[in-house]
Amino acid sequence: MIEAFVGLIGGGKTFSAVARIAEYVASGGVVCTNIEIMMEPWFNYRYADKLKRFRVSYPVDGANLHFENNKFYANACGFRKYLLDRYQWELKEGQIIDLKSEQISGNLHEYLPAGTADKPVLVVIDEAVDWFDSEDRAEANREFLTFLRYSRKLCIDIIMIAQEFTELNKRIRNQVQWVWTFKDLGTERIPVFRRRYPVPWRYNIACAQWSGRRWGKDAEEPVRVEMRWKDQRIFGCYRTEELFREVKVLRDVKTDYSGEGNLNQRSKKKMNKFERLMLAASIVVSCCALFRPAGAAVIPSGSSAVSDGSGKEVAAIDAKALAALIAEIEEKVEDEFYISYVSDVSGKGCIKTNLGQYRNGDLHKGNYILRIVENGYMYMNEAGELKYFKFHPQPRKIVTEDDGGIS
Repeated sequence: MIEAFVGLIGGGKTFSAVARIAEYVASGGVVCTNIEIMMEPWFNYRYADKLKRFRVSYPVDGANLHFENNKFYANACGFRKYLLDRYQWELKEGQIIDLKSEQISGNLHEYLPAGTADKPVLVVIDEAVDWFDSEDRAEANREFLTFLRYSRKLCIDIIMIAQEFTELNKRIRNQVQWVWTFKDLGTERIPVFRRRYPVPWRYNIACAQWSGRRWGKDAEEPVRVEMRWKDQRIFGCYRTEELFREVKVLRDVKTDYSGEGNLNQRSKKKMNKFERLMLAASIVVSCCALFRPAGAAVIPSGSSAVSDGSGKEVAAIDAKALAALIAEIEEKVEDEFYISYVSDVSGKGCIKTNLGQYRNGDLHKGNYILRIVENGYMYMNEAGELKYFKFHPQPRKIVTEDDGGIS
């Protein structure tokens, strides 16, 4: 079966194609595509201000990560992690075959494997007009056209993505069975009213399926119309700004003068972490003082007894003793605790804590792990000395007998 995904720029064509790829891979199929699928977590610098950062405990080969304060950060989950979260499927080697530009421009069928009747091979070609344009390729490759006619018998399904269906070569258009159109409701406006679509419609893509043979005919009605939810995790599975052909433009020229020409514009200073904590603490203290009961007593510093507001004296804790008790408790509080030692297939093992797992070669608090031991690891400090780091055990829960609760 041959299909075409058409629509305006940003309408959701490639997004829907990647969603179809993920669903097909999770069913056990093989996909050949020229879309740059990002397998591992990566950092999308183009949309860094819109995406939330999360820390990765180790550098990923072939991925674009952000390194700051001896830590690696990403803001896109990657295709492999999406399959695990969405379909509980572990990606197998060979399920995604990358198609190069020179392979598509030549004899594409020579680089495609034949599928089976139960599980055909899915081929997805983004920006198909770059290779199968109606103007530049008036005479399409005869061998390739023969391949399209016999693609169903070879158990190969093909999806071609283009902005306009009529821009494809006419001989190729004649082989297309279904044409899909896409419209992102998050960027579209309601007709007549010219207002944005309300929630939850704005978080969906409107899809319509048309017959390829009757495309453009008068009074043509879509075969099916449906709404597809925009799963934001799919945007972290591929590169939206990928170029399939080299485009020559003028480089090394400054094109962003935002905020430089406005003389009255004042730069907004953002609060750092300490200032935000102080602001939150002041709000909490103000609320406690505002909603404090009228008869509540204030314990003076160094006193042994105070009044509770009714004339009776009650025992009070000395301020110095209270400060010493708080300091002792804070020293015992740890951010990370040792949970267990897990042995993997290779026999090297890893340590599991409440914040994650660590293996040989990972970074932990700026230390490069050389060897995992039972409840810690060995690392080399700046002086070249071999040191041992031990995780604190997980605190035990204490059950009180007074109320039977857990403290």
